[in-house]
Amino acid sequence: MRFPLLKRIWPYLLAVAVGLGVAAFSFKTLKGEATSQVGIRFPVAARDLPPYTLIQAQDLSWGTFPSELPGAIENPAEAVGKVLSRGVPKDYPLRVSDLKDPGSLDVQLVSVNVDSSRLGGARPGDLVDVYWIQPAEKTAWAPGTGATLVAQDARVVSVLDKNGQPVDTGQGLVAAAVQGTATRAPAIAVLAVKAGEVKSIIPGAAQNNTCIALVRKFKEGGGQVGVNAGGQGNSPPQAAAGPASPGK
Repeated sequence: MRFPLLKRIWPYLLAVAVGLGVAAFSFKTLKGEATSQVGIRFPVAARDLPPYTLIQAQDLSWGTFPSELPGAIENPAEAVGKVLSRGVPKDYPLRVSDLKDPGSLDVQLVSVNVDSSRLGGARPGDLVDVYWIQPAEKTAWAPGTGATLVAQDARVVSVLDKNGQPVDTGQGLVAAAVQGTATRAPAIAVLAVKAGEVKSIIPGAAQNNTCIALVRKFKEGGGQVGVNAGGQGNSPPQAAAGPASPGK
């Protein structure tokens, strides 16, 4: 009697088994979709971090991304105490390749006086060559003279106004007028330069000294102008021997 009963109910048992299988598969699929929607958390910049920032815990936050990010750090401890070799915008992940040990960097930060014309349109993160431009007389200017290359392939860390506040150098005067916002003139450029070049650049930080000009560039190396290319000009190492004189 058992076999006839089993024969009658086995289609129902099979339907239940199939239903359980479909339910299990659907649950697994839905769980996977929910996980992908939640995303994966990675440490990100809590603010705009300029190049050569020494990372501290408060510089980091958490961001959620839909998938893995190859090369990105996964733990804040990987970044704290390291120095960024490039700028990282707010909410962007930090990559292992952009983090350097402070002891491995042969650069120092120097602040110099600038204005809009001598800034050369440079913004934080840009690569620049640094020139000393101090002719003996205003009438001494001539093409190819009066400029001395004092630092090559320096990195602009930040551009500040006279009060030490960051300046948005990408906002032009016309755009500011249209938007009804006030612009702050650049007054200080913070540069990351090679340790051996500091002595030639530091006089540009003296009060009222206007002898430093930046040339924005797009690759390392490149040609030189001014006294290094046969021109004539006052050399900063000579100026550094005594008190730096105000620019003309």
